[in-house]
Amino acid sequence: MSLLRTVLALVVLIIVAHAALVFTGIERSTNALTEGIYGLGVLFESPAAFVLQALGGSLPAWFDPANFYSVALAAAAGYLVLYLLLGLGGD
Repeated sequence: MSLLRTVLALVVLIIVAHAALVFTGIERSTNALTEGIYGLGVLFESPAAFVLQALGGSLPAWFDPANFYSVALAAAAGYLVLYLLLGLGGD
């Protein structure tokens, strides 16, 4: 379980780093590290984008599923919840 929790923590870190890079305006093609973070960020955020688009009409008015930051923070929150749930019932 601890290996899975570590992977989920790294996924959350990559999503937050991706959102920070977009917020600061650092281009994707700056170097290999930013290229990797952008690529993995888009990959890890895609399930959240799909779920948010499917829930479109039932979401609150202030939560726009087309907004990048809404999708990124929802994805990070979802992976964080999985991380916390995996910690319950441990040794």
